[in-house]
Amino acid sequence: MEITLINHASTLVDTGEIKILTDPWFRGSAFNNGWNLIYENQKSDEEILKLVDLIWISHEHPDHFQPNFFIKNREFIVNHKIKVLFQKTKDDRVKKFLKKQGIEVIDMFHGQNLKLSINTECIMFKAEFYDSAIFIKSKSSSYLNINDCQFSENELIKIKKKCGQIDFFFSQFSYAAWKGGKKFSNLREYAANEKLEILNSQYKIIQPRVLIPFASFIFFSHENNFYMNDKINTIEKVSNFLNQKKINYKILSPYIPIKVNRNMIINFDDTNCKKFWSEKYDNLTSKKLNRFEQSFDVKELNFLFLEFKRKIFSKNSTILMKLISKFRILGIFQPVNIDLYDVKKKICFNFFLENLEEISNDQICDVKMHSSNLAFIFKNEFGFDTLSVNALFESSYKGFKKLVFNFGIGSYNCSGMYVSLRSMFDINLIYLVFKKIFIFKKKLVNFSNN
Repeated sequence: MEITLINHASTLVDTGEIKILTDPWFRGSAFNNGWNLIYENQKSDEEILKLVDLIWISHEHPDHFQPNFFIKNREFIVNHKIKVLFQKTKDDRVKKFLKKQGIEVIDMFHGQNLKLSINTECIMFKAEFYDSAIFIKSKSSSYLNINDCQFSENELIKIKKKCGQIDFFFSQFSYAAWKGGKKFSNLREYAANEKLEILNSQYKIIQPRVLIPFASFIFFSHENNFYMNDKINTIEKVSNFLNQKKINYKILSPYIPIKVNRNMIINFDDTNCKKFWSEKYDNLTSKKLNRFEQSFDVKELNFLFLEFKRKIFSKNSTILMKLISKFRILGIFQPVNIDLYDVKKKICFNFFLENLEEISNDQICDVKMHSSNLAFIFKNEFGFDTLSVNALFESSYKGFKKLVFNFGIGSYNCSGMYVSLRSMFDINLIYLVFKKIFIFKKKLVNFSNN
């Protein structure tokens, strides 16, 4: 088996019989211009795709699945009979999109073996709401890619038991979402260090021949979120930590393959790879940053709000949403006051009002954001997911919780789940949502007091 890093979370796995490309994102921005790659690939898409038999997509986030990549390369992918591997979802959103392009999709089911060739098989492991990991095994070698999956220790133990010996273990190495706003640099530092400790814990459980940190080769690239880069884990910091923990690891850079030889030895000098990334991190401050190009007045936002609300109400029980909102102690579907600083307006968002309501400037708001961010949320079901990742807003914990318990329904629906009587009895799902909120609250409160 030979593994080549292409970029960020994209690798090319060559088992000798079949070549599998993972999560292609090679250039351009993601998360509504909130992220960019530290390095953009110089090779064309076709130069990379000509080596590929299958493409695996871990989940629908734009740093893993970019629709434009498949639209732009549709003809090449179809003509070369490249198939896509993707987890089976309730609504088949991704599958339907790809099939419209004429691209064949192979469904993957959690924990089930899928034979890819005579001596190559794989297993997909679903994580939380929509993420997934992949295990690929050839005749003599194996590869586990968990990208940014948030598996518990028990889940990792089960994965290890299912997979057996793992040669190459790929995992994310830095934080990748909002961490409380500009003033919480200590929370970002904590998140960065926590991510390293998670790597250490994962390594102990998985016990691979070699750990390969990846899926964090990005920077926060907007002029309003560039501050988020102040505590990210650089390759130098990651290397120092892993050396201290005596972990067997290698750093990869684009197009340089690592492999298990015939004697089952991984012999790879990553000195130049470390140098490659160090230079890229050192040049971050010289990067051209993204900016907001358009503002939306309240009238325009209200038009988008009505369409957003129509889509949400068409997929979810409006009666049940209203009933849930009556239990204020839950904090779900409660009004949110939003300061749209670019248009100098403050509004109240409430699912159950006919329109967005302008409020006086002396009102205290739950969140502060640019009007284009709110427009993006209204236009896209996954809009809040994007906002929580690109960190282009300021909020307290209480304000953030209100955002989650209003706009999070779009992300919920993207995963094929809906507010219905059936979902009310999904205890595991309810537990997961409140657990994530509680953990973040605990961290934010702790750092507010320090």
